[in-house]
Parts: sequence; C-alpha cells; structure tokens
Amino acid sequence: MRAYFQPKSHANKFISINQNVLKKMGYEIFKLNAMLSVKTEWKNRNKALVVMNWVEDQMYRKDATMLSTMRSFIRYQFFLFLSLIFCKNKIWIRHNFVPHNASGNLVFF
Repeated sequence: MRAYFQPKSHANKFISINQNVLKKMGYEIFKLNAMLSVKTEWKNRNKALVVMNWVEDQMYRKDATMLSTMRSFIRYQFFLFLSLIFCKNKIWIRHNFVPHNASGNLVFF
C-alpha cells in the first residue's frame, strides 16, 4: 500500500511519528510528487492514501512572496485533484487554527 505524505520529512517529530504508524500498518511512504507516475499510481489507487500537513500555513510563511504563495496554492490544488483520482483515502491534518510561525497580515484568520 502507498501513502503520499506532505511533507515527507520535517524537523517536527510529529511527521516521523505518523509515518512510523503508517509503516506499521503496511504503507510505504512517498512524496506527493510520486503521484505524477500515472501508470504506477492508477494500479494502486484503491489502496493508496494521501496525508497533507500544514497546508493552511503555506501562504503565511516568513519567506513567502506573493509569487511563491500563488505557486504553493496552485501546487496544492493540483495534488488535491490528483488525490481524488489516485487515492481512496485523504487525510488533511490542520495543525494550527492561527499560524504561529507566520509574518504579514493574517487576513484569513
């Protein structure tokens, strides 16, 4: 079974803890970009799952520019669309109700 994990690695131990649980359940962990291998993913779509973390924080990153924010938003939308096709299960983990490592105007919060 395949699990697409965003981010695949992170300094926060939460990521490795969750990945270890999925591995014990029989999942092999992949980056989101692995979904771009359409031929492989089509065969595995009924057993695959996608896990996304910190998506809500991306537009408020300290190093974010308007262009990088738009690219990030479009990228996540693209992978959400792919997950509708290639993943039976989708998990979106919202970590922060208000981003705490952010700068700028928190207009949406």
